[in-house]
Amino acid sequence: MSDNNTGWLYAHGATGILSQADVDALRSGTRRVYDLMSGGDWHTPERIDLAAGKDGIPARSGLRRMRDLRELPGVTIERRHVGGRRFEYRMAVK
Repeated sequence: MSDNNTGWLYAHGATGILSQADVDALRSGTRRVYDLMSGGDWHTPERIDLAAGKDGIPARSGLRRMRDLRELPGVTIERRHVGGRRFEYRMAVK
């Protein structure tokens, strides 16, 4: 994910409301989710939360970071039902 594609951070209130440290943490969490999802494999919400976190500590915002990726040009987030109330997600890039 290039810095050119993170302009959506600023379009969604990243300036003035969040501190620079908050923006950097958000950007790095989103980058980690992007890196996980870019392989095209299916992932559970728990795995996405773990990727969004730091040092092996999951972030509760993993699915939000994943949804933020939809703002990037050509990115689609797919969802599949795996039973009960369980879903897995993958990212497709055009």
